[in-house]
Amino acid sequence: MPMTVKEKERLAQWAKQYPAPPFPADVATQLSDLMSMFRGEFPTSTALDSEVKAAAVACVYGPRTAGLVPDPVVASLAGPTGFAGLPDDRACDVAVAHGCLLPFEGPHDWDHLWEPAWETLLVMVRSLIHHAVEWYGARVGNLNGRALKGWTFSESSECAALIRGALVRGCKCFERDEDFHVVNGEDRCDSAHSLRAWTPNEQSLRDFIWQAAILGELRMPQKRSPEVAKTNSARKGILSRIILIGGNELVAGPVLKCNRAGCKADVGLHDKCTNGHNSAAIKRITWWFWKEGDRQPWFCRRCMPESGGCDGLYFQDNAECPSCRHQEWSPVATFVWVHHHLFAHPRGQNSWVQCLQNVRFNEVELAEILDTLQGDTQVIARVLLADEKFIEDAQAALEPDVTDGHFNRLLAEAIFVARKVLYYSVATWRERRHHIHTLPARNVAVGELAYLRGFSTQEIAAFLGTNRQEVSTARRQIGQSLREAGLLDDEEG
Repeated sequence: MPMTVKEKERLAQWAKQYPAPPFPADVATQLSDLMSMFRGEFPTSTALDSEVKAAAVACVYGPRTAGLVPDPVVASLAGPTGFAGLPDDRACDVAVAHGCLLPFEGPHDWDHLWEPAWETLLVMVRSLIHHAVEWYGARVGNLNGRALKGWTFSESSECAALIRGALVRGCKCFERDEDFHVVNGEDRCDSAHSLRAWTPNEQSLRDFIWQAAILGELRMPQKRSPEVAKTNSARKGILSRIILIGGNELVAGPVLKCNRAGCKADVGLHDKCTNGHNSAAIKRITWWFWKEGDRQPWFCRRCMPESGGCDGLYFQDNAECPSCRHQEWSPVATFVWVHHHLFAHPRGQNSWVQCLQNVRFNEVELAEILDTLQGDTQVIARVLLADEKFIEDAQAALEPDVTDGHFNRLLAEAIFVARKVLYYSVATWRERRHHIHTLPARNVAVGELAYLRGFSTQEIAAFLGTNRQEVSTARRQIGQSLREAGLLDDEEG
């Protein structure tokens, strides 16, 4: 039988001990005492325990000024959800989710979004992402001290609101999959990132939110615990796609990090990290985050373990291994991203440019490569590939008003193109280009800039004068098409 008015009034009175929406775990600790109190005051009540709990948590997380909880609300919580068999904290989770998934408008206050539940979800998300946001600020934004603390507080609140909206109203973070070298993310958004897909019998709401928002733990070192950076998993979470550092979105990809104890600095093209350590047989790539536009795609090769090599990854692969002096390298290159400031080399010691100069292309092949480029970038590539000269000669070949910053970007693009051709062969390069030109006309320009010239999404949007979302969508479609044709590795994205 339905609960009586007096019974509902007593539960509403009990709920008033929580002036602000509490965490479900805090309410759960009181439910056992509530049941004892309720049965003592209403010994002849015909209400089931599940109905009493449902009405109680509805009073806590439902609208506070809408009157007594209606019987249909009690039935919807205690019935189809399997409320009776859930632990007390999970029962509170169900009430929070139910209140958040209601429409924004309805005929009665109980029929539309419950503000206390909506606020509780925000607080839950914010508490769960706090450590990860702090990690992003310190490790990607290079913040510390008060600046880090203030930024973490502000960014946690903004990101929590966006994540809450994605969980409830629909997640679209898959639109940035190409920027994080992730495939098939749309299915993940429909399931793992949707509150409607949460199954309370299998996991708590807190665990579900953590897996959707973060997935890979990111935490700065504490007094009694070391730093945790599960970046490979974290790039699939909603937080990585929406957080802003200095107004810049983040991207992720494979990089080379120093493997010396206590040092995780970036390794540059001279196979030394920014702390001066010589690279020592780095056997695995590291997935990392950076502000979009801060890194340039590049290639390294592995010292062949099958023939006695050390199995390390190195950029200087045109001679003997810097570590074991072995001279046989893997035929397949490994794709990584290098920070722009690590492209600097002393003049005359550009072994990576010399490596390009040792490659010879016939006139037809060279013309085809150079035709992919335009303007000043084509001039630089011609100098490096055809005229066998060094960087200073390439810069001298340009107009005198080309700034150092602009030249460095052109140089990086030209060498990236040449390096790709060196490892993938002109035939593969031609096949990829041909495939891009079979795509819809609106995607051809994006495809050439992204997959033939190494531009980031942000750079493509600026170059074409379009918005970033359109470019991101096009990159995702083009990347999927190239993968299906066997012309793109997942790491390259």
